[in-house]
Amino acid sequence: MKRNIFLIHCLFFVFGFSSNAQLSSSKGMGGVPNLLIQSNLDTIFENMEAVRIPDISIQKELEMDLNSESYRFATSADLFIDFKSKAKKHKYPDGSQLFVIKLDQKMHRGVAIRCSNVSLPKGARLFIIDESQKNYLGAYSSSHVSKNRRFITDYLPSKSLYVELYLPAGSMDDFNLIIDKAYVVYREDDIEYVSMETGFGTSYICHINSICPPSLDYGDTQNAVVRIATVFEEGAGWCTGSLLNNTAQDQRPFMLTAYHCQDGFTPLYDMWRFDFKFAFDTCEDQADNPGFCFMTGCYLRAGWQDSDFLLIELDNFVPPAANAVMNGWNNSNSYTPDSVILFSHPSGDVKSLAIDEDPIIIHPNTIHWNNGVNTPPNHHYKTVLDVGGQQPGWRAFT
Repeated sequence: MKRNIFLIHCLFFVFGFSSNAQLSSSKGMGGVPNLLIQSNLDTIFENMEAVRIPDISIQKELEMDLNSESYRFATSADLFIDFKSKAKKHKYPDGSQLFVIKLDQKMHRGVAIRCSNVSLPKGARLFIIDESQKNYLGAYSSSHVSKNRRFITDYLPSKSLYVELYLPAGSMDDFNLIIDKAYVVYREDDIEYVSMETGFGTSYICHINSICPPSLDYGDTQNAVVRIATVFEEGAGWCTGSLLNNTAQDQRPFMLTAYHCQDGFTPLYDMWRFDFKFAFDTCEDQADNPGFCFMTGCYLRAGWQDSDFLLIELDNFVPPAANAVMNGWNNSNSYTPDSVILFSHPSGDVKSLAIDEDPIIIHPNTIHWNNGVNTPPNHHYKTVLDVGGQQPGWRAFT
């Protein structure tokens, strides 16, 4: 069955580039929490008084989403925890220190924490540990702090969480860290909600992996397409974007995405994460998350709600390790492609492709969206997919 979709009115060609910025890896940031490797700490930190994460209303969050085309999967709950004054502390003979705070929530849902006013000394390590003390995230360090002195962790499902901060000897209490929000997963979408924390395995079965043979005719265009982990004051979501070349061809890391990726919410661009290489290396689905490398932070450069375009610029140049390219564009009024291939991250899942083998049509009518926005005529393409599909939580690019 063919599927109708609307696309942003932009076309792309391919150019290569390189730079000297650094990538981080989703496979792990190194180190093991002290709580997991030192058995004597159990008695020190047992019976800790927990800070309760405010309860969320799933119904309220879903109703809020009805007024936005953005695809959130997590909402935010206000906290204000001064780590230095509220954490339980243990001092080691060599002068190093361990600070621990316990968080509780009503339900077993994925949680990320947002930290602000962050100042960490060299060698400091922060971890999040679940109540079983078998799973953890980290280490987070000063390298993860944004230009606005804040960062957000990944998601860990647990009713109780331990936040551990290790300070090396000589650093004394020379740090600042406020846990100001918890981001709680609320969306289920007929799947186990825990998978929404990573996006992996959440897309429909109709999607085709981006490495499959039909993509070979389009060269390395797909390497410009990345998953975006969006962060708002009101929660977090998934979207897709494409690195975009400019007329100077000076490697500035512009990225084109959709305005609806943030519509209705307050974006925190310095914490948006851009995931490269989140794709399978074979056409067949695989059981294990393939992982990705990422960069964090961007600036808003331009956007228009009516035509649903958003142009951002990453904080740093994209390094060669990302194996990325910059897609080009054509603003000629007379140009219409004779076919189209779409690369996207549906529902935040691994990169997929979809194809329309026929010429696409400039949509001649006004589009009335469910949030009251009206897109003028001739601002979107209309296409009918012959291969693959579309799904909320994506923005397709080719």
